[in-house]
Amino acid sequence: GTEARFTLLIQRGNTAHDRSATALAAALAVVGVAVDVVPLEQGALLERMQHGDFDALLLNYSSTTLDPALSSDFWLSHGSAHVWHLGQTTPATEWERNIDTLMAQQIAATPEERAAVVAEMEAKVYADVAELVLYYESDLEAYRTDRFEGFTPVPAPDGYMVFGYLPYP
Repeated sequence: GTEARFTLLIQRGNTAHDRSATALAAALAVVGVAVDVVPLEQGALLERMQHGDFDALLLNYSSTTLDPALSSDFWLSHGSAHVWHLGQTTPATEWERNIDTLMAQQIAATPEERAAVVAEMEAKVYADVAELVLYYESDLEAYRTDRFEGFTPVPAPDGYMVFGYLPYP
């Protein structure tokens, strides 16, 4: 048969990326998939990403907000930080078209309607987006259960409270 092999680009000098790539390559080797890990300087990595010149790449995202309305440049298909198809003016995929539609709906909705739309958006992202969460950073989270309720760990049952700001008051 044909050898299953791909190249994984990572940021040079990022210890977490080094360890993640090593663990991923080892896990895939068990099932016969070879991974060539290529560390690149950040600028070279971003250039390869912008031009679609990669098999796979390891990135981490951080945001100061969990509210998708405040990070529309990431979620909207034409956004400047939309990493799946950089520079596009119209959605390249059905899931991007769906997210664009839901982003517009959630902005004009009541808090109750918005909670439902954002939950649908979250479900579509987890079901349809070509990404794999390799790890969550160590983080301490505390929530007052006497004042707040409805938090959902992602991934269930023991994940972080990502998008856990639902339901809206």
